[in-house]
This record gives sequence, structure tokens and C-alpha cells, in this order.
Amino acid sequence: MSDFQQLVSEVLGSRFSMNTPVPEDNSNFKIFVQDEWYPVGSPACIGVFTGRQKSRKTFALSLVKASALKGEPVGPFHYIPNGGVILNFDTEQPSNRYLMTERRLYTLADLTTDHDRYFSYNLRRYSFDVRSQII
Repeated sequence: MSDFQQLVSEVLGSRFSMNTPVPEDNSNFKIFVQDEWYPVGSPACIGVFTGRQKSRKTFALSLVKASALKGEPVGPFHYIPNGGVILNFDTEQPSNRYLMTERRLYTLADLTTDHDRYFSYNLRRYSFDVRSQII
């Protein structure tokens, strides 16, 4: 079977059916809303925080990352580490603001030294095309 035929077979096999059982949830990212935890992400997902200006996206993301580094809930977020690395690419913050927000998340996670699985990079100085290539 050619690679293309294999791909077509896989796509056709992914057709939705009401008879297909739903697999057990393997979410490792949950949010606490109205006294209940809700799954919102799974291992190896790419997350994007978007919203209007000054809507506290950076702070919310700091809580998520702090939870991942700490391995327990921080604020309404619980990101359960799965042993892999955590990559963060900041494309918006100027250098000084980036450093302040990264220090804040370490404070939220009760850490005083670099975390061995967390890698964060400030890409604001690069053009959109270069940022896309880096990521």
C-alpha cells in the first residue's frame, strides 16, 4: 500500500459514528469552574491564549504555567505534568515585561531556581515570518 493509500485509509477510518465508544479522558489540563474541574487539554496539545487587549491573558497563562511547574493547582488551573518539556514562546511582551512575567510564574510555583523541564523564549523582536519559523 502506498503512503497516499495508507493516508486515505486512515482518514476514512476516522469517520464519525455514533457507535464508536468515547475513549477515557486523558486530559492533563483542567480548569475549575463553579465547584467542578473540567478537562480542557490533553498531552502534546498546543495552546493559544487570545483575547482583547488588557484582558489579563498573560496573568492567566502565568497561572497555567505555574501549575505545570508546581504539579498542583494554581488558581483555577491544574496542569498535570506528563514528564515532557514545557515550551513557551512569548511573541508579545517587550524584554523587561517578559522577564517580569516569567519571574512571577516562578513565584506562583514557589520556585527559586530554573526548572529543568521549562524552556521559555522571547520572540517579540523577530518578524512574524521568523517567529513562525522558530516555533
